Amino acid sequence: MTPAAEIGSAPRNESRLRRLLPGAAMSGVTLLLAWAAFPPADLAPLAWVALVPWLILIGRQRPLRAGAWSLALGWAFFLLSIHWIRFVTPPGWIALAFYCGLYWAVAGVGIAWLRTRRVPVLLSAPLLITALELLRSRLLTGFPFIFMGHTQYRFLPIIQVADLAGVYGVSFLVILVNAAIAEGVLSWRRRRALVLGGAAAALLLVVGALTYGMMRLNAYQPRGEVTALLVQANIPQDIKHSNSYEDSDALLRTHIDLTLQSRERPEIILWPETMFPAPINLVQDTDFISRLLTYSNPDLSPKERAKREKDIHEYGAFLQRCREALLEVAQRGGTTLLIGSETNDRETERRYNSAYLLTPQGNVLGRYDKIHLVIFGEYTPLLDALPFLKTFRPPEMGEDLSPGIQRTLLDLPLKSGGTARFGVTICYEDADADLFRRFVRDGAEFMVTLTNDGWFKDSSELDQHLAVSVFRAVENRVGLARDANTGISAIIDPLGRMKTLTLPDGRRREVKGTLLGQVALSNMRSFYTARGDLFGLAVLAASGLLLFAAALRRPEASVDEARDDQVDGDDQGKRGKGRK
Repeated sequence: MTPAAEIGSAPRNESRLRRLLPGAAMSGVTLLLAWAAFPPADLAPLAWVALVPWLILIGRQRPLRAGAWSLALGWAFFLLSIHWIRFVTPPGWIALAFYCGLYWAVAGVGIAWLRTRRVPVLLSAPLLITALELLRSRLLTGFPFIFMGHTQYRFLPIIQVADLAGVYGVSFLVILVNAAIAEGVLSWRRRRALVLGGAAAALLLVVGALTYGMMRLNAYQPRGEVTALLVQANIPQDIKHSNSYEDSDALLRTHIDLTLQSRERPEIILWPETMFPAPINLVQDTDFISRLLTYSNPDLSPKERAKREKDIHEYGAFLQRCREALLEVAQRGGTTLLIGSETNDRETERRYNSAYLLTPQGNVLGRYDKIHLVIFGEYTPLLDALPFLKTFRPPEMGEDLSPGIQRTLLDLPLKSGGTARFGVTICYEDADADLFRRFVRDGAEFMVTLTNDGWFKDSSELDQHLAVSVFRAVENRVGLARDANTGISAIIDPLGRMKTLTLPDGRRREVKGTLLGQVALSNMRSFYTARGDLFGLAVLAASGLLLFAAALRRPEASVDEARDDQVDGDDQGKRGKGRK
């Protein structure tokens, strides 16, 4: 390179850097504010302004450049927000964060492109971002976490609108306020009427939602209550998945001791997801246990026979101990039990993630098999065609599970006589808003979630999962008992008010204890339960119509883009003159 070329390249590089710095700074501000709005920082008010720098940035960019900025920002945001997945699968963490970032990229391209068609950010941002949240909750089995609406889970007046519009209604309001502020920065000089009208509309909708929320809060009256005892034993994953019978016996004894230490006699006792260390259907099969204990195979060689018989006899003895322990806790507890356990169907050789309802005598009243399995957690898709996908799944999970085939409502006997019907969601099924509401629509008078978030240690995932549960209770106006192995166990009423298992020092993650409380039987039935995500689907349809209508209009570069083009042209002209 000639000295002249070197001298010429330095200013160009500095010019590119200067042009990148504002975008990087604005992206960084949104990244910091958006991350802080969610747990663990949980600074919910920041959500109402967090997107403003990003929206201003992409409102001044060409679509492809806006998409590039948005992809980088979205990927970084999700790397921070779902960092807890690295405890289970580091490759999955990177891949899922990138996948979620793609939705930000699509939003960035769409908003910037619509602005070239004279569609304001004020209109495009709330529609597109909310619609993309809905799509993310459903495509590829769905990832319905980290929605803008979830940041408001503790702000009771604003989240009451979820019984009409779901979490997407709250997201729409939060994004609308961000968009109104961004539109003010982008268009104040040229379109003041639009800015003022948008600000007025956003204010009116937020005030309307708050007014509706206060009315709902004041009108609530529970129909009745069920007393529940939630057991949180805080079992580490290495113990949970240990192959040692000694560890499994200790796990079982911990749950029994916590259950029996309570002096109260609730109407139902809950153990979290798969916290019973053996399949309860096998534990209940005394003939099967007897065959295991007396197993012998003379066709094997003496050495093989001794090892085989020893292994099977030990397993039979383990099942027998589990049976005795189950009878002990049921009879001494003196009440109905709901226990998370695997089901091992010996006829079909299928395994299920189940919840068993047991009488005080230890008999099975009912069973629910988990329907919505976790992709790369409980099953691996396309494994035959793409075997490398197995690397995204933790080996501790063993063979793939099978999904349940029906929503099973269970009947809980009440001390006052009669029964209360309830539904169970397991693990992340409470994040499946449609599945949850169908339980309530089918007749569930209250809901239970059994989960094991121990995979994610003492991380923000526990708080984020709790936020999702709050919205399920409010959307469907139903009481929810949420029993989690390592926390956060909670009883949530139909208004979203929580009672959590919390130690005196304030800790509620990775703690051991029990939570006794009243689970509401609500007499309220919501529009959301009846109609589902009608609002979200309407937003999705409106986004599609907006994009279609905009495609029919002639593009018009924004003032900011025209200014950028002029700067680019002047720079090129100067460089051309220099070359001459």
